[in-house]
Amino acid sequence: MRVENKKTVRRLMTAIVFWAVVMMTGITAWAAEMVMTIQSCDIIPSSPGEIEFRAIGPAGVTETDGNYYIFGLLPQAANVDKDAIALGSTAQQSVISMRLPLNVNNSKSVLYRKLVVAVKDQSGNYIVLSNGRFITNPEVLAAYRYSFPKAKSKKGLHIQPDMLADAEDLSVKHAAVNICLDTFVASNNMKNTTSSYPYTYQGKTYWFTKYACEEVDRQVKKLSETKVQISGILLLRNRGAGSVLVPPEAKKQSHAYYGFNVMNRNGTETLAALMSFLGERYMSPSGSSGQIVNWIVGNEVNDYVQYNYMGELAFSEYVKAYANSFRVVSTALHSVYSNARVYISLNHLWQTYQSGRKSFFAKDMLDGFARQLVLDGDIPWNLAFHPYPAPLTDANFWDDNVTNSDATRFVTMKNIGYLTDYMNRHFRSDARVILSEQGFTSQKVGKTSQELQAAAFAYAYYITEFNDKIDAFIMNRHVDHLEETKQNLYLGVWTNQAGALESASTKKVIWNVFKYIDSSSSESVSAFALKYLPGNSWSSLIPGFSFSKFKKMDKYKTGIIQKFKKALKAKRISNALKYEYTGKAVKNGDTTLIYVNPEANRNLYQGAGWVFARPLNLKSKPQFTCRLHIQGMKGKNAHIRIRFFSGKNIYEAEAKVKAKTPQKLRVDLSKWKKRNKIDKIQIWVRPYNKKGWKTGGVIAVSGMQRAKTTK
Repeated sequence: MRVENKKTVRRLMTAIVFWAVVMMTGITAWAAEMVMTIQSCDIIPSSPGEIEFRAIGPAGVTETDGNYYIFGLLPQAANVDKDAIALGSTAQQSVISMRLPLNVNNSKSVLYRKLVVAVKDQSGNYIVLSNGRFITNPEVLAAYRYSFPKAKSKKGLHIQPDMLADAEDLSVKHAAVNICLDTFVASNNMKNTTSSYPYTYQGKTYWFTKYACEEVDRQVKKLSETKVQISGILLLRNRGAGSVLVPPEAKKQSHAYYGFNVMNRNGTETLAALMSFLGERYMSPSGSSGQIVNWIVGNEVNDYVQYNYMGELAFSEYVKAYANSFRVVSTALHSVYSNARVYISLNHLWQTYQSGRKSFFAKDMLDGFARQLVLDGDIPWNLAFHPYPAPLTDANFWDDNVTNSDATRFVTMKNIGYLTDYMNRHFRSDARVILSEQGFTSQKVGKTSQELQAAAFAYAYYITEFNDKIDAFIMNRHVDHLEETKQNLYLGVWTNQAGALESASTKKVIWNVFKYIDSSSSESVSAFALKYLPGNSWSSLIPGFSFSKFKKMDKYKTGIIQKFKKALKAKRISNALKYEYTGKAVKNGDTTLIYVNPEANRNLYQGAGWVFARPLNLKSKPQFTCRLHIQGMKGKNAHIRIRFFSGKNIYEAEAKVKAKTPQKLRVDLSKWKKRNKIDKIQIWVRPYNKKGWKTGGVIAVSGMQRAKTTK
């Protein structure tokens, strides 16, 4: 038995003793209030249209009509009201064991309802006399049942949407993507097939906007193609038709983000339908729109006024409302994909308040949330935690004033092991942890300290890799953000361009460390960090540490791109164009035309990727050759990258070439042992200087071949 169920068992035993006294004589409806206990409320796997319902309580209740009635109530409802759904009745007895209809495909569905037992008094009023219990196994209904995907490592990043090439260059394995639910709900004038998708769910048709889908598709599809595991952060603003998802009382005040409306029928049902729609779109095994398997319900929900406002609620009321909204999201997703993971999001303020605004302790929120789920029918849940340093303005987290005890004010990377131990001691054994947002500043008291930032990242990442409870370490940010730098927070792996909000300028020291930290080069790339740390070796700092783990990760080799005149004994490589980076790529025979986006950041690559269903074998023909013609670059020279992939093995070649003039380029792969199974090739181009692109720029790649030799 799990620890969290012991109190429930004690309550049940107390109730049984009480029933033993009253069962023989019966009790009045008023005395019986809330003494029925629902023991189970699950979908029957062999008959998924039915619920197996069991409750125990008094054998009879006087001053009633002699029956027990089962109703499905909305999540926040306490009484049998006009929105209640009647499911069945039975003569009063001490044990109720019934099969009830789930009604999953019509307006009487109770998939998202809490079931209660009620009696009817002499005036015809229904009185609830049991706890409420939700269905706890919606995964029975799931059409998608594939195994949960395993990422290659725990390294992740909050990626700038226009920097996907850089994210792949950094070999990101996890990404967090913001999903604003309000953008999906169509206004009346958008309820048409031109602007929105119709979605019929539980007997009602909803309309969800195409532009919102396209915005998410644009980020997750390309990331999914490179095997990045994506965590979708579900956020809500009070905008347009999406306000139906905002709790009614919360609309009276202006906040950055809101909790989800489970206060009324319209909000609950719209939320359920939208999450089912998103689940079907982004958890499909085909991955046609990209794949999201982790779903985070809100952001730092203990900081409720700023990020998850649900109205002026007391702590217990807020916890219950959030737990109910979490359950609706979880039920919708698990009824689509049986192995979806759903997370509560908390910040590092374990036992202290957010400065300057109302908030709750992260520890209290976690404990209260888990307790509420148990009371209402336990379901799987996970934790998305943000272990920023304390203070945020100092990357040196190993000096944080924290402890490995319940009394600690903060949980940072220094005592993250305490958090995972706490999870293991108190909650479900299957609850997982991802560190979905944290970062380290490269400034300290106005002085640049890029090496310290990189050292902090390396140390924190290694701590994560050797903590079995944690699945991901997702850094924030990709680029320094103007508003954060005003607070001395320079969290990016790139600096920001002067005067811009968030536009990549130059790579920081951390960029190179980040790229190679989860590779066979990890030991060499992180060696510098030890001079900043309170130990002379990684194994003295981190229990169980060994570089042998990284020998099994990505392996890099580097080379150069050279010019050639003629390829000998060459064989054409098919134009298996798969995706573009930044610009728009189209295939024309054996030529790929990449139409450059002139507004894109000039410091970043534009180009294309080719993916081969049947790996290329360049063992006997080790020369890769192609023709490249760059048009529309303002400067004279271009920087070229050609990258070859063979599973975890990556070969990267680069060169400075003249723009405007057609080039015949080759890469000699003869010394790369993995050239016999190449499954992907990328060709990237950027200006060599800071002059950027003209309007109408085009990169033409043609004549890709594998050759025996060149001259």
